[in-house]
Amino acid sequence: MVCQGENRLPANERGHYPIVPLGVELGLWQGVYQNVELLWLRWWDLQGNLLLSGDERAEQESQKAKQERQRADRLTRISHHISQSLCLCRGAGEQRSRGEFKYQVLSPLPLCSSAPLPLPSSL
Repeated sequence: MVCQGENRLPANERGHYPIVPLGVELGLWQGVYQNVELLWLRWWDLQGNLLLSGDERAEQESQKAKQERQRADRLTRISHHISQSLCLCRGAGEQRSRGEFKYQVLSPLPLCSSAPLPLPSSL
């Protein structure tokens, strides 16, 4: 129990000491902080979530940014691979018709230019 004047503040079910007007709790946390592994007094929100220090938040944001860069790089590589694999060159193929629809069968050329081709006006 933590003393508060003459009153004692009981721990909650998590063993934390709530400070409701501030919306936080104080509790013990076992872990590494500033390269030292100890039992630390840490702040928590009233739902029991550990409030991260500035360094911890910065590291978390750095990791998120790194993951987003890796995801963007993967999507760029996939997009480039798909565009290279499905690259269609103008004029290749044959005209076919089926009922009232006319379409052109285009031949994929895996190594043609990566420059975008205009879409036919009929699409």
